Amino acid sequence: MNRHSPRTAFTLIELLTVMAIITLLIGILTPALSAARNRAKATTIRAQLNAMEAGLELFSAPDAEGQFPPSNAVLYANDINNPGNSPGSVTDWEVGSTATNILQGAHLLVDALVGRDFLGYDPKPTNGVVYDRWKNTNDRRQPYIPVDGVDVTSDQKPPEDGFGTLQSATVNGVTFEPQPLITGSGSEQLLCRVFRDKFGFPILYYRASLTKNQNTPIITAGNGTPPPGANYGNGVYDGMDNAGFTSYDATPPPASAHRINDAHLDFPIPAGNYGSVLNNRFAEYIRSIRSSTYDTTNPDLILKPRPVKSDRFILLSAGQDGIYGTLDDIANFAALSTER
Repeated sequence: MNRHSPRTAFTLIELLTVMAIITLLIGILTPALSAARNRAKATTIRAQLNAMEAGLELFSAPDAEGQFPPSNAVLYANDINNPGNSPGSVTDWEVGSTATNILQGAHLLVDALVGRDFLGYDPKPTNGVVYDRWKNTNDRRQPYIPVDGVDVTSDQKPPEDGFGTLQSATVNGVTFEPQPLITGSGSEQLLCRVFRDKFGFPILYYRASLTKNQNTPIITAGNGTPPPGANYGNGVYDGMDNAGFTSYDATPPPASAHRINDAHLDFPIPAGNYGSVLNNRFAEYIRSIRSSTYDTTNPDLILKPRPVKSDRFILLSAGQDGIYGTLDDIANFAALSTER
């Protein structure tokens, strides 16, 4: 007589217990995996910025352009191989008109490193002839960073920040487009794209002034008129260079969406005390704690605020949250840190 052991099976309670444990484990592991992915993206962004830094160094070499590319459209027209231009002649360099579609630092970074059409930088000749700077048959410099793998905005995916697709921004009466179309001397019309970080947000570029000294304020002081008026500020850095990416006039999004949204405003200098008040958030954001000087009797009193990278440039990613000026920002300096 054969005897068979009774077949065992999970009870309903046991199945529910196993499912609850699996659900709990998923709940524990998912944030950790997401955090790991975000850390990996942040590491990749740092590598992006390092590559851009190296490319900008090549751009500024004596046997190349001799200086870092300006992040301001008017300075681009005046500084690079065309020093005789009068302020306001930005159309000569096809970097925007004096009223609309002014290219900003994020656009000019693409122009300098890979070319607006990915064919390389076009050093416009200085002979003043009619010239279509972006004609695809022009002689070009080789791209200063590898084009393969470069992530830029497109027609299908325009610039975005943490609040969604970027719209036109009107700052002090001047309209900035996050991705304008610029028409050259000929009939070509080209989209002015921006580099995107691995979170999909624009990488901003600010170049330090070539004429700064130890008494130059961090950002614009006493000259808050943007293009087409004064065209650029007289500080070490000019927040107008990326105002369209950090500033909004209307809601939504709110005017204070980005922590550095006031970058285009004057940096106040109280009478009799150089920079004791830093109520411009962009100026404080880029202030070097180590380089600034303080009152010996009152360490909280800033006597002479100095910016980071005062003789170079700033590269800035908004980080995971897509908001410039927050703790997760990634820059070519230690943003929001005492170790800068």
